[in-house]
Amino acid sequence: MQALFVGTLDGVFKIFRGKQGWEIRSRNLAGLEVNALAIHPAKRHVVYAGVRGGGLYRSEDGGADWQQLGVGVLSDKIRALALDPANPEIIYVGTEPPGLWKSEDGGATWKEIAGVAKLANERKWTYPVPVIQPHIRSIAIDPGNSKKICLAGQVGGVLLSEDGGGSWSDVRYPIDMDVHSVTFDPVGGTTLYAATGGGENFPDPTPPPKGRPLYRSRDGGKSWQSISDGLARTYAVPVRVHPVNSQMLFLGVAEEPPPFWLDRPTKANGAIMRSADGGGSWQQLAGGFPNPFESMVECIEFDPDSPDTVFLGTGGEGARYIKLDKGEIFRSIDRGDSWEKIPLRFPIVYALAVQ
Repeated sequence: MQALFVGTLDGVFKIFRGKQGWEIRSRNLAGLEVNALAIHPAKRHVVYAGVRGGGLYRSEDGGADWQQLGVGVLSDKIRALALDPANPEIIYVGTEPPGLWKSEDGGATWKEIAGVAKLANERKWTYPVPVIQPHIRSIAIDPGNSKKICLAGQVGGVLLSEDGGGSWSDVRYPIDMDVHSVTFDPVGGTTLYAATGGGENFPDPTPPPKGRPLYRSRDGGKSWQSISDGLARTYAVPVRVHPVNSQMLFLGVAEEPPPFWLDRPTKANGAIMRSADGGGSWQQLAGGFPNPFESMVECIEFDPDSPDTVFLGTGGEGARYIKLDKGEIFRSIDRGDSWEKIPLRFPIVYALAVQ
């Protein structure tokens, strides 16, 4: 790892661990809500930042300078960002209101994949907070077949394409339609995971049972089953699969959706969960992670040079809703058995990217 980029409510930070410990090397895009980050895997000095209320930015010098992309074309509310694993010059961005855009030249030019907005409009997507519009919350691309794309719709369920975005279908039952993140199993593209709000929002045609924050599909997203029935915490945001061991899952959870946090002494009562058997059983990780924890895990990232090193960022919309004023970052070098808090202060954290 060269550095860690941190997207926050107030700009993007670049931090690293030097001889004297963790340090902030730079801070940029101050005043902007950085919701999404991505780093070019073959050109690690190239970094992308998606901003809600500011558009899409790219740095070509490791975060020192930033240039806005897609001015006058892209929505200024970027909510999700993904690079094609087979060709990282291909970039997808998900927007608020719901839309999906694609660049095939590193962000120089853009075209809309119109089927996504069309489907969202036909389904009349809504969102429970008036100041936020429905949006694309997460984008996943099959590492083995770039034509297979999965989107998390908030609030609209899961959207699937098997032809690179030429056509789309959606899944709205039995999965909770408040989908926060989606990810492919890196080994087998037929397996997908979706983290949700736990069955609280907008049932169609009937609600799934409450308290099911994580679903798995073994057929490329066509059908889903809960693999989280036994979890005490029923609201999830990030789900990630270990890059090498695809049976190991990490899930950030909280006790019920954010409106229930306001009057509770433990607030979100957040936790990080790990499964070593593909979701068959779960373990709450402690070893340096606070318990109870008033915020929740918003993002999870792995070090590409050392996959057993895991970073967690806390905050997100839930923390903002209950008026928390800070985010935190935790690091584990042993797949989550133990954690250390990085002793730096950040605004509410939305996204991480390891350089």
